[in-house]
Amino acid sequence: MSEMEIAPVTHTPQNPDHFALHRGLGILLFLCAIGMIAVSGYLVFHYYEAYFPTQLEQASFCNRSSFWNCDLAVFSPLSNFFHIPISALGILLGGWIVGAVLVSRRTWLQTVYGFVILNAVGCLGLLVYSLFYLNGLCPGCTLYYVLSWIVLFLLWFAAVPVALPSFFPSAVLGVSAIALLTGFHLYNKERFAKQSETSRTFVQKLQASASFPEDAIETGYYLAGSKETFHQMPLRVILFSDFQCPVCRIFSEMVPRILKRYQGKIAIQYVFYPLDSHCNPQMQHPGHPQACAASYIAYCSPTRFHGVHDTLYQAQGEFTDSYFDQMALSSHIEDCYRSESTKAAISDMIAKSAPYAIEATPTLIINGKKLDGVLPLSYLFEIFDALIAAAPPVSAASAVPAPASDSAIAVPVATP
Repeated sequence: MSEMEIAPVTHTPQNPDHFALHRGLGILLFLCAIGMIAVSGYLVFHYYEAYFPTQLEQASFCNRSSFWNCDLAVFSPLSNFFHIPISALGILLGGWIVGAVLVSRRTWLQTVYGFVILNAVGCLGLLVYSLFYLNGLCPGCTLYYVLSWIVLFLLWFAAVPVALPSFFPSAVLGVSAIALLTGFHLYNKERFAKQSETSRTFVQKLQASASFPEDAIETGYYLAGSKETFHQMPLRVILFSDFQCPVCRIFSEMVPRILKRYQGKIAIQYVFYPLDSHCNPQMQHPGHPQACAASYIAYCSPTRFHGVHDTLYQAQGEFTDSYFDQMALSSHIEDCYRSESTKAAISDMIAKSAPYAIEATPTLIINGKKLDGVLPLSYLFEIFDALIAAAPPVSAASAVPAPASDSAIAVPVATP
């Protein structure tokens, strides 16, 4: 080759599967995916803390109010499939998105894009379910929904093509899904195997905890048993509850199964404890602004209390002034509902709850032992079974008498 000749330059052809994401879009996608993984990880942790608790007092950063409450979601039927928390799928999808961004291949991005679309639709469905069925939102779940929709928008903005999933990426994603879900399944088996041991530890902690008086309050309202039989029962529960409290509603749905299992062995006294400043002097703000009104309705329906109790919890999302006005009118209790003496009676009931140091609802005093919040039924059953086994036989003749009438709260019977 002569000095004047120029050697030809050879170009390596660009990989046709390469997809060049704008640097800024790639960074945003990566960060949103990491956010999805982090939020989903927290929700998985919260799920296991709720279903496999490790301490008697349950507190969660995610439970902010009656509306913004993660327990609404975690105790709902859609929180898991075969005991695997649905939030595990968020970890999986977030990992897929991170991988697709790092690989920057068209086939990978378009395959993941399809799952992102399905996830966004699922998030919309869960949002509607939460708002209209659960009557509240899980803060962590809501953050995940927002991140999911941002990811969907970014992939659309990047013009990632919508196409049928490619075989190889789909196979890799499928294997990773099977591996992760299998890991959760094996972990669950281990947790369930240890559940009985853990619940026995709960029983020991409860039995060793401070004791509270069982006769400091008498409301006259019972979900099981009565004033006359309360102290004769091997299981004696004083339930402090709020009709607008979402976790209280969860417990109310457990009550029928508890009553069926311990029929004739349990008494449950209901104490109106609305977290609402309209009738609760302990509250500095409304909290649950319709809780007092709901308590007035139930208080004015002593002969129908069990049914009214169930109705109010089932209609929790419908609470308005007009709802209670109509309920009072149809039940012929308008005078009692609007009476200042009714409000005073609820406030007095709250004042008489002082010995129990109530900080949240629901709170249960079980045979004189305090339990805050809701535990899974399996744990409650373990606790109840142990208390029944440890309870000495009590005859009607030797039963501790109910509190004297001067300490009881008068219950007006509304007349049509």
